[in-house]
Amino acid sequence: MPRHGAYATRSDDREGGRYLDIPLERCFGLPPNITGGNVSPRRLATVIRRLREQRDMTQEELAKKAGVTQGYIAQLERGLRKNPSLPALRKLARALGVPVGELLE
Repeated sequence: MPRHGAYATRSDDREGGRYLDIPLERCFGLPPNITGGNVSPRRLATVIRRLREQRDMTQEELAKKAGVTQGYIAQLERGLRKNPSLPALRKLARALGVPVGELLE
């Protein structure tokens, strides 16, 4: 059967040590269209700012809640960070109370 999208391989002792092929979207809890897509820094900046402002949060408050620096939030909101890591996106999404996918729509 042909594979579409990216896959990760991991060992699972509960499966007798066999290697299992797991789609990356399952590993990271993202819908399939998110893992294969590419969101522009400007679009991500707009989404983060909109969500933060809807929650009446300052950049400093969001940074503290997400465990990142205020400067990092400022760079994201200005579109200066081109490739934020998945762990950073997860922290931001959790702090904003949204799924990671919402940041990338």
